[in-house]
Amino acid sequence: MRRPQLRFPALLVSLLATSVGLASADTPVSFSDDIMPLFAKHGCSAGACHGNANGKGGFKLSLRGENPAQDAATLTRKLPNRRVATDDPNLSLLLKKPAKLTDHEGGEKFTIQSESYQLLQRWIAEGAHQDVEKAPKLTKLEVTPSEQILEAPQWQTQLRVQATFADGSSRDVTRWAVYEASNLLADLTPNGLVSASHEGETTIIVRYLNLQSPVRLAFVPQRPDYAEPPREFGNFIDDAVAAKLRLLKLMPSAVCDDTTFLRRTYFDVLGLPPTAAEAKAFINDPATSQEKRATTVDSLLARPEYGEQWALRWSDLLRNEEKTLDRTGVVAMYDFLRDRFNADVPLSEITGELLTGDGSTYLNGAANYYRALRDPSTRAETTAQVFLGVRLRCAKCHNHPFEHWSQDDYYRFAGLFDAIDYQMVGKQETDKFDKHLFNGEQIVYFKNPGDFKDPRTNQPPQAGLLDSGAAALPVETGRPRFQALVQWITDPTQTRFAQVQANRIWFHLLGTGIVDPVDDFRATNPPSNPPLLGALAAEFIARGYRVKPLVRAILLSRTYQTSSVPNASNQNDAINFSHALVRRRTAEQLLDGIHGILDRPTRFRDLPPGQRAGQRAGVPQLSRIKSALTEDDQFLICFGKPRRLISSETERRQTTSLGQVFTLTSSPGVQEMLAAPDNRLTTLLREFPEDSGLIDELCWLVLSRPPTSLERSTLLENFHPGRDRRLAAEDLAWALLNTKEFLLRP
Repeated sequence: MRRPQLRFPALLVSLLATSVGLASADTPVSFSDDIMPLFAKHGCSAGACHGNANGKGGFKLSLRGENPAQDAATLTRKLPNRRVATDDPNLSLLLKKPAKLTDHEGGEKFTIQSESYQLLQRWIAEGAHQDVEKAPKLTKLEVTPSEQILEAPQWQTQLRVQATFADGSSRDVTRWAVYEASNLLADLTPNGLVSASHEGETTIIVRYLNLQSPVRLAFVPQRPDYAEPPREFGNFIDDAVAAKLRLLKLMPSAVCDDTTFLRRTYFDVLGLPPTAAEAKAFINDPATSQEKRATTVDSLLARPEYGEQWALRWSDLLRNEEKTLDRTGVVAMYDFLRDRFNADVPLSEITGELLTGDGSTYLNGAANYYRALRDPSTRAETTAQVFLGVRLRCAKCHNHPFEHWSQDDYYRFAGLFDAIDYQMVGKQETDKFDKHLFNGEQIVYFKNPGDFKDPRTNQPPQAGLLDSGAAALPVETGRPRFQALVQWITDPTQTRFAQVQANRIWFHLLGTGIVDPVDDFRATNPPSNPPLLGALAAEFIARGYRVKPLVRAILLSRTYQTSSVPNASNQNDAINFSHALVRRRTAEQLLDGIHGILDRPTRFRDLPPGQRAGQRAGVPQLSRIKSALTEDDQFLICFGKPRRLISSETERRQTTSLGQVFTLTSSPGVQEMLAAPDNRLTTLLREFPEDSGLIDELCWLVLSRPPTSLERSTLLENFHPGRDRRLAAEDLAWALLNTKEFLLRP
């Protein structure tokens, strides 16, 4: 039996139309300013619904309403008199489906009594006109409060959203804005009421039409006993951190002890633990703690392992892997990075060498940047992400959902990188199953652009910078095009490059970025401490983009030297640097630590024995295995060494797994190193005939400290009379290598 159609008296429609956010009864409903926000509010234009690339149920809208004209045509020209029935609005599928008056896979979105139903009904009854070209454009979206600290028990706030249009008009759109929280801390109502049940910080993204605005909220418990801590020592970094902690009434943890500082700094700067001799010398140094810490930092920054550590990090970013670059190219790229960082060449100059790198990929290591990136789109996306912190890929298919980048921006920027090609030198070894595999020298050269086309027009885009306000770059060949790109990226008057790179340095030393992820800078992912990021960027620029001075400033700050032991106020804090974040040592650091302690050479497939994991230019290549991977190769894979297939720090896995437990406790590789007759244990057993001395030395070697009295007495029980002393030493070394103190960066 056919369901009777519902009709509403004109008076009821008129009364409902006076609700907040609806067009008044004597004003025609605007498709652009009334209907498009309605679709967004109910999720109709979201990627999970009709905004999907293929639509849903035969009905497709533009993602997040980025193309109102297209959506208007879809509604009024396809399935006429079914989707939108102007003769009898209540017969329209556009009303019946979301109101669940007929089957709708997306469920009920609103009721027939709702404002949304009435607004859609009015628009259809008025003729379903579209005013995309005539309606004034949204120019400003203002949310109040834009940031707020809420102290318990008042953990609730009402957001108000005001939209301003090109004709000067404005309206309260609180009811029709879309609210999305960056984490699960906050509860949100459709009308913008935000509340929380426990302390923490969140960002609310408020979106209306084509604009969005972030709101940072902090929920702080009552701390009546809070008193500002005295300043012990510090620098400009600590000023910015302390200011934020005061606002949140967070007490920083105490300064870490000397052993913790020593191990932390060695891992972060060199990727290695201190030797027993280095640890003893530091602990027994009679100088003040801060004096010897500063001396140690200066000595570590001068060591060659410093450049190796940064070459390893940037090799991860720049896809320095053998499948595309081949082994010689990988080494050339690694050597280029290592030498530049050790010489403290400004990062702006390194960036310039990479982005203008041409010639032989064997003779010019920087030329491998473009050898690894084989097409204009990949070059554009990687350059934007690595050097500007912009994840541009979304804009390839549609306007960026979280940023202002459009498809026009994407193809204009990608057009810059069309003028690059390759010449193969000699016979290239390739794989018919893998078109990305190359083995042989290549020449990177600049050419006339024109091959790359915008799929929307099938024409080459006009090349330009990634800035909608910037003029297009001259379409010219050779190095000048890319020199202009470098000059724009590294221009100190625009601080984006400095902020991104300073944030990346901070991330590698502190464990989390001020902007996190570090390559996702956008208005809707604001920094946790904007003044701190600004101060770091200013210092980086003032020092000529040199990395060592900024690293030194961070290492000598109180913030870096804070203990990882939380206090009652900061135990739930993970983003304000009130205490150090404990994290697992990297795959390379663990493997090199085990080999160094046991004095056993590493063994990697196709590499000479003894090369440390932290010095390895490439990565284990699973796709080209001609012989079994060694135990050391498998160790790196198990502990998360990235395959370098994407240009992001997020590819490196720092999670733990059961496989890692078995590798450390019972893998053949670790067991063989422990039992090797010519390892360090053999030497120590000979040098320390007293069990107590042997225990002390192993603790210094593995943990960079002597054992406590309780530890020493307990460990001595392992060396009871009648037990093989060698086996007891192996058991002790095995136990120490599996302690959290060894496995974690303190």
